[in-house]
Amino acid sequence: RLRARQARAVVVDSHPTAIVAADRLLLFVTLDGRELRSVETARPVRALCHDATGCLWMTMGDQVARLSAAGEIKTVGDGLGRESALTGIAVAEDGRIFVADSARRVVWRLDASGKKIGQITAGEGGFAVPRAFFPIAWQDGHLVVAEPGRHQVRRFTAEGEPVAAWGARTRDASGFSGCCNPVSVAALSDGGVVTVERGQARVKRFAASGELLATLAGPEAFAPVAATLDGEDMFGCEGGLFDVTATADGRVVVLDRSAAELRVFS
Repeated sequence: RLRARQARAVVVDSHPTAIVAADRLLLFVTLDGRELRSVETARPVRALCHDATGCLWMTMGDQVARLSAAGEIKTVGDGLGRESALTGIAVAEDGRIFVADSARRVVWRLDASGKKIGQITAGEGGFAVPRAFFPIAWQDGHLVVAEPGRHQVRRFTAEGEPVAAWGARTRDASGFSGCCNPVSVAALSDGGVVTVERGQARVKRFAASGELLATLAGPEAFAPVAATLDGEDMFGCEGGLFDVTATADGRVVVLDRSAAELRVFS
């Protein structure tokens, strides 16, 4: 259990250590639960990722930032405007930055300095996502985008061209149930992905093709906890409830945001 009132996002580094965005802190926690250190943030952090060099990147409101080697948080580029809510981030091997804007329902393409170079969208209305979460990840030259409102996982090139899509709304484990799932996605080193669903909570591993390989955890793994996030009902349509990441050796780390707990699955 984390020393936090509101936990929002998690990523793991190569050690592996879990870095959790909680309250106005970044908490560095071992996978057996020991807190190593913390870094204060000026604003609540909404999303986290690492780039190919191991640098930690994050979003705060409409702003992209990174953690410097000296342990200081440095903003990158200009903010994307008050109309934006950046709830997902991924960085390509060449330094290009992708940020998922769940308010505008697009993924912004930025260069390594944070300058806008384009966007990725899904038709005239944009992606079907709630305002509170819009999961993305970088994997093997492609951007992996979870579109909860359409119960799909999609792949795009770095330029925004669609490559593949899979998933369907169904109670069967091979797809996704509820109104908006999956709420989080993590890219695996073997090309597969892990997804997490809220409601009837499930953690699942899929092949790159979308074939279901395993259900790692079900509702019994997560204790129901009544909680709110920034005044919103976390169990309603706007509540993401979970974030997920994976270690290089394939362990899956799930942040239960309602309970402020980390759970590790092999």
